[in-house]
Amino acid sequence: MCDTLIATKLSTSNGIAIFGKNSDRPVNEGQSMVYFPAQTYNAGSVLKCTYIEIPQVEKTHAVLLSKPFWMWGAEMGINEHGLVIGNEAVYSKIPANKNRRCSAWICYVPRSNAPLPRAKPCK
Repeated sequence: MCDTLIATKLSTSNGIAIFGKNSDRPVNEGQSMVYFPAQTYNAGSVLKCTYIEIPQVEKTHAVLLSKPFWMWGAEMGINEHGLVIGNEAVYSKIPANKNRRCSAWICYVPRSNAPLPRAKPCK
């Protein structure tokens, strides 16, 4: 299981927020730090995720991601606006409905690559 820690700027002595996460990946699996600059896309563009495709937004924000070398998704990352995200395992006794598109969205898209380039922090 993954563990995530966040200390807001209101709870640290120097006023700087802290984000930390372990990803419980195999010992010898390489994690890459990958930077993707902000980009603009043509209308109708598609983002190819691991198992599905979703509509691409017109403009994405720059992101720095930590990701296993072999996968499309990322374990954690930060975008140019200082928004951070990390994935977590969610365990349930209720079986997943693999025939519904929303199940695929929950399981495969929120890997930091999809939300971070599209989101800005709340004000």
